[in-house]
Amino acid sequence: MVSVIVPNYNHSKYLRQRIDSIINQTFQDFELILLDDKSSDNSVEILQSYSTNEHVSAIIVNQENSGNTFNQWERGLSVAKGRYIWIAESDDAADIHFLERTVAEAEKDEKIVICQAGANLIDENGEPFNGGAWDHWRKSDLGKTIVYDGKAFCKNYMVYTNVLYNASGILFRRNIVTAIPDFVKQYRVCGDWVFWFHVAMQGKVAILHEKLNYYRRSNSSISHNVPVLEDLMAMQHFIKAGMLSNRGFKHCIVCGIHQRSIKHLKKRDAAKAQEVLQEFYRITGYRSMFPYHFSQFIKYINYVIPICAFPSRHIL
Repeated sequence: MVSVIVPNYNHSKYLRQRIDSIINQTFQDFELILLDDKSSDNSVEILQSYSTNEHVSAIIVNQENSGNTFNQWERGLSVAKGRYIWIAESDDAADIHFLERTVAEAEKDEKIVICQAGANLIDENGEPFNGGAWDHWRKSDLGKTIVYDGKAFCKNYMVYTNVLYNASGILFRRNIVTAIPDFVKQYRVCGDWVFWFHVAMQGKVAILHEKLNYYRRSNSSISHNVPVLEDLMAMQHFIKAGMLSNRGFKHCIVCGIHQRSIKHLKKRDAAKAQEVLQEFYRITGYRSMFPYHFSQFIKYINYVIPICAFPSRHIL
């Protein structure tokens, strides 16, 4: 039923917890595909220790580093046989009911291409992460599954931020994507955002309001420092897909979000921020900080008046 792909690079510290949290799932109809991208630690030794487990269908060790995590995703997809794919990142972990719950929800409607569960954020030691929660749910939705039309989901949520923020919390249908599109591989950080957008556009998205994933974070995590230029590339992709017009209310809000990222970049590297700002002006056509101030105003209104039409992550 499910092909579980574990792409690993130098995560020997977390590998046993990761793999054991998969093997001990209450839902047992799955194959386990273990990948290593030429780790320099003892990851391969740990992976090989699971070679006799009945679920392990492949252990693939690269002789050279692939240079891109999406090459590893594609390598796993190329040998996967399941109806569903779960890309279980090697430094995360899962509740034992993750597959049981996500498969059950996905099986209710063949048009559901993505089923996402919520995540408990943990630090490098497995303790609750100080950065807060990424699932901003209404109390009335806890325990429920809400199914969205994929295109509406992308238009109302994905163009603002990657609400499908962690592969380890997502189950998706294999027949929807059997290879990673080339346009995804050009990204260093934001590729998963564009990839999930691409998948969601082809069906329905089910959001399971239960925290069944353990997402490991640290203050040095790469996604804490998203390159602004990749954000702009993603925005252009959304415009091309027809989910975001290059003028108007939403465009202004999204551009304001990008300008906020530039303001944060300025604190670390003023010269780089100025360079990125000029590129922002070139791509968007704006020549002032108006989008930023406007987006901050809308953000304030959205919290003061919860029924405001402007969609934000807390709705999910």
